[in-house]
Amino acid sequence: EVILNMGNDINPDLIGIVRTMMIMAQYDLGNYSILPHMVKSSKLWVKRRGVLDKEDELLFSLLAAVVKPTNAAAHKSAWQKLLAAIEAGKLTYICDNINFEEWARSRAQVKARFIY
Repeated sequence: EVILNMGNDINPDLIGIVRTMMIMAQYDLGNYSILPHMVKSSKLWVKRRGVLDKEDELLFSLLAAVVKPTNAAAHKSAWQKLLAAIEAGKLTYICDNINFEEWARSRAQVKARFIY
């Protein structure tokens, strides 16, 4: 709630990180039904503030695939693509600033949590 109420007071460099952390928290809380909308709105929120870069664009597109309620095979493939982007060094800013890589690896190892 505190993060949501920060509005424009947040450092522009941290906007994508804060939004990503909110998505991570909701995923961990099991609020799967709100995640597709949350990823879409987060991307739009960052874009409207003029700080959406190529890394953010990639991150939000990969997260959108991860949280899309499809089937177990598609879910696993989405996690693999996210991990491949991390390993290829395409998500360095988010990985350097929060423990996103460890979070993603631990979640990718768990059987798909969505109800299909």
